[in-house]
Amino acid sequence: MTADTQSRFATLTLKEVTVTKRLFCVALFLAAFFIVTVPALAWNGARQDYTTSDGCQVCHQSGQPSAAPKVFNAWAATKHGTDSEAANAAKSIPAGSVCAGCHTANFDPTKSSPVPTATTYAFNTALPTPVATKTTVAWGASPSTVASPQALGNGSFSELDIGCSSCHYGASVPGSLSDTGNDVNDTAHTAPYTDLANAEICGACHSRFSYTVNTYTVNPIPSPTASQTTLIQPQMAIGYPMLGVNYQPLSNFLNVAAPGWQPTPNPSATGTAFGQLQTYWTVDGTPTKWQETGHDGSAAQYPEWNSEKHAAALTNLKKAVGSNPPAACLQCHSTDYRIAANDAKPTGTQAKYGVTCVACHAPHDAGTAKGVWSDEYDAQLVGNPANSSDVCTQCHTEQAFTGESPSPVATGLPAAGTLVRYNTTEVMNGTGAIGVPQGLPGVHDQKCVDCHMPPTSFSRGSAQLGGNHTFEIITPKDANDASPVPVVTSAATSTPTATTSPWASPTPIVTTYIDESTMPYSACSTCHNNNVNSTATPQPILTTTPSPQPVGKIAVTVTRVMQNQGDKALWLQDTLDQRQASMHAQYDAVTSALHAAGLRMGFIQPVASPAKGVSVDQSYVTWLNGVLNGLGAPSWNTAEVLWQDGYTDWTYVAGEGSWGIHNWQYDSLVIQAALNFANRVDTTKQVVTLKAYKSLLLLNAIDIFSGTVTPATKGTITIQRKSSGNWLAWKTVTVGSTGHFSIKVKMTKKGTYYLRAFYPAKPPYAGGISAQIKVVVK
Repeated sequence: MTADTQSRFATLTLKEVTVTKRLFCVALFLAAFFIVTVPALAWNGARQDYTTSDGCQVCHQSGQPSAAPKVFNAWAATKHGTDSEAANAAKSIPAGSVCAGCHTANFDPTKSSPVPTATTYAFNTALPTPVATKTTVAWGASPSTVASPQALGNGSFSELDIGCSSCHYGASVPGSLSDTGNDVNDTAHTAPYTDLANAEICGACHSRFSYTVNTYTVNPIPSPTASQTTLIQPQMAIGYPMLGVNYQPLSNFLNVAAPGWQPTPNPSATGTAFGQLQTYWTVDGTPTKWQETGHDGSAAQYPEWNSEKHAAALTNLKKAVGSNPPAACLQCHSTDYRIAANDAKPTGTQAKYGVTCVACHAPHDAGTAKGVWSDEYDAQLVGNPANSSDVCTQCHTEQAFTGESPSPVATGLPAAGTLVRYNTTEVMNGTGAIGVPQGLPGVHDQKCVDCHMPPTSFSRGSAQLGGNHTFEIITPKDANDASPVPVVTSAATSTPTATTSPWASPTPIVTTYIDESTMPYSACSTCHNNNVNSTATPQPILTTTPSPQPVGKIAVTVTRVMQNQGDKALWLQDTLDQRQASMHAQYDAVTSALHAAGLRMGFIQPVASPAKGVSVDQSYVTWLNGVLNGLGAPSWNTAEVLWQDGYTDWTYVAGEGSWGIHNWQYDSLVIQAALNFANRVDTTKQVVTLKAYKSLLLLNAIDIFSGTVTPATKGTITIQRKSSGNWLAWKTVTVGSTGHFSIKVKMTKKGTYYLRAFYPAKPPYAGGISAQIKVVVK
C-alpha cells in the first residue's frame, strides 16, 4: 500500500473496520437493537437494500482473515473509490440529477434539495444609472454529505464513492441492518460470478445523455434569471437491479442514446443545459456512430461499444458455427467464459456475453497504464500492460482453422491449407505468412488504440480526450466532412458613441462569437496531424441584425467558421484509398487464379455463379476437412502444396481486414506470394517415363515398353512415334492405380523408331510427356 493510500485509510470514518464489526455476536445484537427500537426506518438514496462499501471492507480488505478476494484496497485507489474524486463529484449535485446520478452511489433525485451557497452582485455600467443585479453563482445540496448510516439516514445518496454495490447490487453483512444497508437476497455473493461480464452494469452510468424510462419530479434548481426547472430526467438507471433474482434488462430503466434518437420520452425536459439529448456527427447527412457531445474524458462508452462488433461477438459466432461453440472460440468471443474460473467455465450453449467491458478493463485495479491522449485518465486495463494495445493483441492474433475450431499458431508458420483469421498482430509484426521474409514490422505496430479509438467529442469548448469505443476507423475525409457544430459561444458588449452612429444610445452593441468545428481527430491525425498544431485560419462571416438598423440596440453576430480546424491528416486520404484499392485488386486476381486451379485439381466443385471469394473459401475447406477428418493427412504432391500455400496466404490478407494499411510492405509481399503460388499450380504436370526392354532387336521380335505416371492416376497412355517431324499416335496402354504401365509389341517393320509416351490432362493435373527413346529394328 502506498503512503497516500495508507494516509487515506487512516482518515476514513465510514470505511473503518471496527472491532464491533468483526465480532459477529455483537453485530447481530446491534442489528436486532435497531430493528426493535426504530420500527420505521428511512434510508439514504434510492434503494434501501444498497450495501455501503464499508460493509464489504470487513472481508475484502487486505489483511482480513476471510477467504474473500482482497480487492477492496485496489478498488479504493481507483477513481471510482477515491474520496477526493467523490468529494468533487458531490459538488455536482446542485447541477441536478443528470450529474449526481453517476457521480455518487445510489442517488435519489427526489431527495436532493439545492440551496444557494454564494451570492454576488454585478453592476451593469452600460446603463445611464448603474443597476446592481443579484446573481447566484454557486449552489450546494442538502444534505450534501451522508450524515447518517445507510439504514438510518435520508440523504440523496448512500456514499460518496462509486461503491461496491453500484456494480454488485448489494450484500447481506452481519450488522448491516443497522449501518451499511442489507440486501436480503445477498446478491453480491449469490449471483453467478460470470454475470459480472454483463456490459449493462457499466452502461447504467457510462451512457452519457441517456435518460431514465421513468420520470421524476425533483426539487427545482434555481438559476440567475430566477427560472426554475421542475422536471429533469436523470442520466442513470435509478434502482437498476443489474444482478441476482431481481435482475431486469437495462432497457427497462434507461433509454440508451443511439444515432437518430429523437427527444423522448419527455421532450419538455430537454434543453441545452440539463435535458440535452445525445448528438452524433453526421457525414453527408447520415448520422454516424461517433458522438459529438461529450463529457470530461467522455462518458458514453456503453452506447458506442453497443454499436460495434465486439458487442455481437458471441452472437455472430453462434450464427457461424452453431449454438455450442468450442472453448477455443469462446476464449476470445465470450467474456463470461474468459473471466470464469478454470473449473467453472460455461459451455458454448451456456455462454451469454460477447466481448464486454471487463474483457479489457479491471474495475478493481487502477493500474499504471494511462490514457493515450491524456495521462489524467487511468485506463484500468486487464493485466496492467505497459502498452494499451497489448490488450487487443490477446485475441487479435493469428488463428489457423482446419474446421470449426481455431487454434493459435504458437510457433513457426501456419500449415499450408489452413484458413488464417484474426492475424492483426502478425501483420503488424511482419510475420506469419508463407513464402515471404519474416520480421518486417510495420509503422503502425503497437498503435491499435491510437488509430481505432481517437477522441470524437467536444464539451465546454474543448475536445474530450477519452478514447471512443466504436473501434471503427475514422478516415480523414469523414472527420473533415463531419457536420460542424458550435464548440464555443461567447458574447461581448460595448457602448457606442455619437461619432460612430447617428442612432447612438446607451444601449450596448451585442457581439456574439460562435466557433464551429468538425470532429477533432481522425484515425490518422492522432499521430500524423491534429487540430492543436493547425495553422488553419478561421473565415469570419459578419452579419448585422436587424436590418435596417433602428435607433436602439444593434445586435452584431460574427461567426468564425472553423470546419478545417486541422486538416485531420486529409493529405493521407488518397494514400489510404489507393492502397486499399490496389490490395483489393490483387486479392481478386488471386481469387480467380485459385478458383481456376482449384477446379482443375478437384479442390472446388464447379458452381454456376460463384460469389467472389466464397467458392475458394467454403468449398475448399469443406473438402479439406473431409480429407483430414475422414482419411487422415495425405501425402500432398507438389501441385497440391502450391495451391494450399497460395490459399493460406490469400486468407492471411483478408483475415486481418485492413487491406494493406496495418503493414503495407508485408501485406504486399504476402499477396504477391499468394498469386505466385496460384500461378505455379497452372504449370504443374504429371511426370511420365518410358523405356524399352531392348533398344536393338531383330525383325518380328517382341519388345516390351513400360513406364510410370507420377502422381498416379488411372487413365490411358498414348505411345507416340515421330514421323516426318510429327508425333503420331502409335500404341495405347492402360495406366493402373499404381501409375505403372507396360505393353508388349511385335516389331514387324525394320527401321529406327523415335518414341515417347503422352499422358493427357487428368484433373487435378496437367498432361505429361516423357523423354523420347530410340529403338532400332534390323
